Amino acid sequence: MVTGEAIQRGAAESAPIRVLIVDNEAPHAQAVAESLERVGYDCTVATSGPQGLRLIDQDAFDLVITDLVMNEVDGLAILAHGARTPAERGHGSAIWGASVGLGITAGVVLAASLDIGTGWRETYVVVGALALALVVPSLRLPESAAEHPRRLDLAGVVTLGAAMTLLVSGLTQARSGLTAGVVVLFVAALVLLVLFAVVESRSAEPMLEPALLRNRGFLAATIGTLVLGGGIISMSSNVPTLVQVDLGDSLWVASWLLLTWSVTSVVTSLVVRNLRIPLSGPRLIALALGVVALGELLGLGMTADSSPWRLAPSMFVAGLATGVLNAVLARESVANVPADRAAMGSGSSSFVS
Repeated sequence: MVTGEAIQRGAAESAPIRVLIVDNEAPHAQAVAESLERVGYDCTVATSGPQGLRLIDQDAFDLVITDLVMNEVDGLAILAHGARTPAERGHGSAIWGASVGLGITAGVVLAASLDIGTGWRETYVVVGALALALVVPSLRLPESAAEHPRRLDLAGVVTLGAAMTLLVSGLTQARSGLTAGVVVLFVAALVLLVLFAVVESRSAEPMLEPALLRNRGFLAATIGTLVLGGGIISMSSNVPTLVQVDLGDSLWVASWLLLTWSVTSVVTSLVVRNLRIPLSGPRLIALALGVVALGELLGLGMTADSSPWRLAPSMFVAGLATGVLNAVLARESVANVPADRAAMGSGSSSFVS
């Protein structure tokens, strides 16, 4: 992920390009470093987020390549720390947004490729087996630790985790109808969310500082991420069911529709970084969310006799705006928090989404 000025010189020059590689999986980081060093780059490896932050403060790098998901400090926090100016953050967050869309694209292709046997059951078995196979190797990975770690906000983790569990359970059950049990789940989730807010307001070291919600930019990013998740991401999650069950077509047709959305978002994120418009602000977030809504509205009027490809324009238009939002929301979530709270900002964005 680029966090400095655009690189103008080649690796073969007398002063090689300096690259910082941040990944808490040391073998991966070392493999990338060795590959780049063969073609003339000067590489430094950090095997944890906090170590990467310290190296950025201590030295100057032309390029930072960072893992997205790490313990304590993730890739978005590294980006926020290394990209000091609004232009640098906008450029870096655009690449971050593209990587998010690329991850979704890879997931779509993988899910379709694992469509074996009777369908989803075998897919889950394969994915579960692969996850179990990674347990033992993961135990050998180095653990990251903050330079000045905060205490675990156990009460916050428990109340928020329980609230989200009940909320997701309620939303899942609501697909079969709004029963008394579903209402109970929603009410219980609301009570726990209120309790979480009370716990955080009284904690000396909360996992989410309530004061951040009074920041206009941070609040816009948080609400925008929540709306994006509840909008097009929820819609895309139901596309395979709609295409296969209601329209009687194949999983690959559903996958191509999802790829229309995800690939478009990747391209858009990469394109907007070169446009001379500020990738920030609540107004841009609201405008992009409006375009997402327009894309979803294009899907109205479908019937059991409709072609699945009737959804293609809807997914394309939504993908255009999603690419912008992936870049803008990432930037706003870290740009509106104190420098030493970048991880809190990125963590909030990841959790809400």
